[in-house]
Order: sequence, then C-alpha cells, then structure tokens
Amino acid sequence: MRYITTQKYSECQLVAAINAFYFHGGREVTEEEYESLVDIVGARHGSAIDIGRAYRILGLKPFCIPPFYWILRLFLWLRFPVEVGMYHKRLGLHTILIAGGKGRKVLALNARLSPDEWVKWRDLKGAIRKGNKRNIGPSHGWFRVIRRIGVDKLYGMGEVKI
Repeated sequence: MRYITTQKYSECQLVAAINAFYFHGGREVTEEEYESLVDIVGARHGSAIDIGRAYRILGLKPFCIPPFYWILRLFLWLRFPVEVGMYHKRLGLHTILIAGGKGRKVLALNARLSPDEWVKWRDLKGAIRKGNKRNIGPSHGWFRVIRRIGVDKLYGMGEVKI
C-alpha cells in the first residue's frame, strides 16, 4: 500500500487519518471515497474541522498523549502511528503522521521535508516545536496516537457509500 504524500485542499488531517488507516491494513481509498471524505470533514475550502467523522468512518480511534519525544518514540516502537502538528515554511501549520522510525530518522508522511518522507529527528523536532502549540493545532499541543478499532465502514464490507 502506498501512503498519501500530497494533498489538493487543506486536508492534511484527513491525509494523516487515511495514512493511519493504510498503516493498520485498510484497503485503498478510491478517488470518489476520498472526495466524499473531504466534503464530510469540511476540508475543500478550509481545514478539516470535523476530522472525528472521518475517524469513525475509517474505524480509527485517536487518543492524546503528552508531547514528549520519549513517549512518541515508545508508541512508534509499539507499532502505532502518531499524528503531530508542525510548522512548514510554505504550508504554515500542518499535520503529519509519523509511521515508524529507524536510527535517527522517522517516516514522516506528508511532511514534505524530503523526497522519500524519511526525515532526520533533529530536522523534524524544530518544526514540531514551532507548530505544536497548546492553543492551536488539531489536538491543542498534544500528540495523537491512532489505533484501529472494530470494523470500519470501508474495510472488508463491500460497497459502502460514505
């Protein structure tokens, strides 16, 4: 499964959710389903303000953890993807999904900091510090671990209209 590393609108939170869905073994989301999810979360003309609905549709359950890097690394070691807010010099406030790590690098999906999405920790930490503030961002300064619960409405259930 190929992860999504670009976006058309202001749907970085939705891209992170779909990448978490792929990480947990979900089937590929079709273009029609993707566009429908964009409308459901309200990201076509602004940020994804109703991302909770996308989590429910995809069968995902996020929970917040304190923004400490040792806790983030622990959840990556436990094989859970972690959503974090960051500051990107061209995009402004941005949400990415960290889906793994090896050595001094992490797989930062949709971060747009390197061509292959593998980013050095030290390069990413500065961007996270700038964009992960208590009063802004998707989880108000906390990191979000995304786990899979039950059966989602897309995976393994045939034709389901979103």
